[in-house]
Amino acid sequence: MDQKDSEVIKKILDYWFIPADWDRHSRTSPEASKRHFFGGQEVDQYIINNFSHLFDQIKNKQLEHWKKDHFGRLAYIITCDQFSRNAFRESAKQYDFDQYALDLSDEITANQEMYNAYKFYERQFIILPYMHSENLQHHHKCLELSEQVSLEAEKQNLPDVAKAFKQMVQFGKSHMEAILKFGRYPSRNKVLGRESTQEEIDYMNNGGKW
Repeated sequence: MDQKDSEVIKKILDYWFIPADWDRHSRTSPEASKRHFFGGQEVDQYIINNFSHLFDQIKNKQLEHWKKDHFGRLAYIITCDQFSRNAFRESAKQYDFDQYALDLSDEITANQEMYNAYKFYERQFIILPYMHSENLQHHHKCLELSEQVSLEAEKQNLPDVAKAFKQMVQFGKSHMEAILKFGRYPSRNKVLGRESTQEEIDYMNNGGKW
């Protein structure tokens, strides 16, 4: 890992995990939650301007060495699973990097020592690729991991963290319902050029989110 790589990784994590004094383990960060889930055009544009060059590097396997580094792995997953959705919003390309994130999440979660080295809110982004998948088994994995963090947080007397991951469990269940019913996310059909069934059309017309 050279200095340039370290600087890019730090820039990714410093941008995503705000404020600077957030410990990512024992408390929530409203600023980070806003950026992650309600970012809007300003966040999209920042990511496009600062990180869009990484996607070709990932496809060309030029960032494989990041996977050997603790923070590099986290930055790699965030780029593939989160930044892709900001950089390529309303385009099918936003999903092109999901498998890259999933493969690395699998590698991390299969190694308990490696996985446990990440703080609770860092683990959130190791878990989210499973929720974004259209594979039912990945959704079971998402719920299992989220529930584990919630229980760990309760044992450590971290009620805010326990609450946040209980909410993540509920969020995961709502995603899983769509996969159980349709085998895919109907909300992606248009951008992916998939023909929706009448049942999927009715679902979306009646407030279906996924």
